[in-house]
Amino acid sequence: MMKDTTIKGVSEFRSTGEIKAGKVEQLKQQEEASKRTSRYADRFTPSQMAEELGKARQIFNALPEIRADKVEQIKAQINSGTYQVNAESVAETVIKAFISR
Repeated sequence: MMKDTTIKGVSEFRSTGEIKAGKVEQLKQQEEASKRTSRYADRFTPSQMAEELGKARQIFNALPEIRADKVEQIKAQINSGTYQVNAESVAETVIKAFISR
């Protein structure tokens, strides 16, 4: 009497060569897909406006927080009694600040 040597649930067998060739093809397809997506995903080109804004930010960051020349000028005017406050300008600034809240 002969034993049944079939494996139930397996409808076809592939040779090792077929499996390797299939795996190689699958890897090639994955690599090509990766190249297609990374070609676009890894690039960034800033617009001209973004470049100009970057330059402006660098210039602004290089400026001192306190304008020493302006401070000295106002100090000298206060000490000499010639400094005059523009009340209208101060009032306008206060009102704008209050409205923008």
